[in-house]
Amino acid sequence: MADEKNINSEEEDTIIEFTDENGETIELELIDMISYEGKNYVALVEPDGEEVFFYEAVPVEGSEDEENYYEVTDDALADILFDILSKNIADVFDFE
Repeated sequence: MADEKNINSEEEDTIIEFTDENGETIELELIDMISYEGKNYVALVEPDGEEVFFYEAVPVEGSEDEENYYEVTDDALADILFDILSKNIADVFDFE
């Protein structure tokens, strides 16, 4: 989904704006960054939504501060990342 992204910080919320291959834009709120088995992932939610999305953050070659984001489509990996997320931010969000 994510070939392009823009990050805007407002107070404590970080909104990442994704543009897909069809030119559609979606805004997601960053709720956690997770390192797992040598890769970096971001956990995102729609600003007023309940569903959690996971994307792998891959540095852009030759850039120090740009990343491409690729949606995690492996259900087993998404479950592992959700378990890590639940522990990381249990004091902020209630996932039950």
